[in-house]
Amino acid sequence: MTDTRSRWWVDRLLYEYVFTKSQNGEEAAFNGNGSNYFNHSIYKSGWTLYGRMAASPLLTPFSQGSSRVGIANNRVVGHHVGIGGNIGSLDYRTLVTCTRNFGTFRDRRRAENRGVDYRFDPPLEQTSVLVEARVPWPSVPRLEIKGAAGIDTGELREDTIGLELSLAYQFR
Repeated sequence: MTDTRSRWWVDRLLYEYVFTKSQNGEEAAFNGNGSNYFNHSIYKSGWTLYGRMAASPLLTPFSQGSSRVGIANNRVVGHHVGIGGNIGSLDYRTLVTCTRNFGTFRDRRRAENRGVDYRFDPPLEQTSVLVEARVPWPSVPRLEIKGAAGIDTGELREDTIGLELSLAYQFR
């Protein structure tokens, strides 16, 4: 556990933008020529393995109890921000991800043809936050304690909260 503290409270910053909404464009999708990112016409499960997404965690497979397989939501607009640094001996990081989820062109077209409501109209919003901090254990060299809390909230998935408390010892 090398002392990597800087004199700045913030020494790590990250921003990522994800946009898979357009694909081949709205018009192409409704003429039957649209892409269906991460789904596949031969491999019915698409880019999934045991019902879990094998690519971006922002895209959503069909739920475990569903009779369908593959990706239910491959049209996403997302922002991801990370910030980290040190305040004294405390090392911290915070990650925030916000997405608007539009489903798939194909499923939207199917819903319109059947005259039923489409789950992703209007788009579903989702926010995920992780806050974690770690500090050296004062009386034991090379031992550190870490705490973290995460929350997922929104319209896409069930709201969840997770907590972590851990000790790490570095052997030489």
